Amino acid sequence: MVVFSEGASASALGVATFQTALISALLLSGLLCDRFGIGVEEKKYFTPWRITGALFAVIATIFVVSPQWHSTSFILLAILPFLAGLLAGWQPAGNAKVAEATGSMLVSITWNFIVGFCVLGAALA
Repeated sequence: MVVFSEGASASALGVATFQTALISALLLSGLLCDRFGIGVEEKKYFTPWRITGALFAVIATIFVVSPQWHSTSFILLAILPFLAGLLAGWQPAGNAKVAEATGSMLVSITWNFIVGFCVLGAALA
């Protein structure tokens, strides 16, 4: 999803806007993964500092996108990297669980490549 959203939106949004939207969503999904204990040995609780950091990232995204509020297509393009970031945040957590269960990161790497290749192939077909 990250690669697809990058190809579909980065040139129109600009790299900084793309990355700001992506990273703010990665932070949010990372907080949720930590809180639910996905990919980590023990659950990590929300702290004021962690929440504040994530809020700053989301606010930064709003600031970067706000000059273009009048452009619906721009806003929709900005949503793509945000959604990709929400989904991509779960990938390291899932990879860690698979590596733990199988004893090797090669299983995760192989499946990430296969699934990514198939999804991109289907999206571009």
